[in-house]
Amino acid sequence: MTYAAQALAAARAYGLPIPDQVDQADALHAAVHAAANAHDPDPPQLPTSADDLPGILATYGQDVAAVHAARAAAAAMCAPAAQQLHQAVAAIAAGWIKVLATDFDTSAKQFTAKARNIPYNAREDSLGQLNPKQFGDWQQARKHAHTLDTITELRETIARAAGEPTHHDKALFAVTQLPPAPDNPDNWPDIAAHITAWRDRRADPVRRWVTLTTAGLPLTLAPLGAPTERAAERERWRENYINRKQRR
Repeated sequence: MTYAAQALAAARAYGLPIPDQVDQADALHAAVHAAANAHDPDPPQLPTSADDLPGILATYGQDVAAVHAARAAAAAMCAPAAQQLHQAVAAIAAGWIKVLATDFDTSAKQFTAKARNIPYNAREDSLGQLNPKQFGDWQQARKHAHTLDTITELRETIARAAGEPTHHDKALFAVTQLPPAPDNPDNWPDIAAHITAWRDRRADPVRRWVTLTTAGLPLTLAPLGAPTERAAERERWRENYINRKQRR
């Protein structure tokens, strides 16, 4: 399955709006792919008379030749059909991500409201230490964390189909961003520690998202193409911190 087909399937499953041109490109791509993989017709049955055999075989040969010709023609159409689907999906990708950003913002606000009532060091394997109110808030936060994860994964699937560049920590900067780097970013080590924790806590979604909120980083789904610039801002923080240390 191509990246475009994966993105379209995921968009449909989530319930994103599918424009007519995308539906049409998808239907054509599926039809071409099916024709390119069509099976030969079944062989004819043994005739009752030898006199009938030549005509039956001639007809079967014509049918097989027609299928082979159609299959070859469809195979030649596969790449153009896939490219057309890719272009149709790429054209709507930014709009899909914009819709997702609204849902992401809603879940992020709800997650943050619940997570602030949970101890920062609360772990999935130690929930028995929470009081009933904290446990109830953790359960709600877990639900919203799952939604945030789902939207983040869907955004990546769509962005990949649209050709968004990939880079280290792209998943992080698809969901948060640093403020403009100051000349003296003395708190960079603390921010860097939170970034490392974000990478390491995939198995504990609540704690992972709390890592960002406790660092004071906003939860905001990046528009198409934005993670690259967000990652560049991270590099400016790091470089300014190094330069500051060297000047001391």
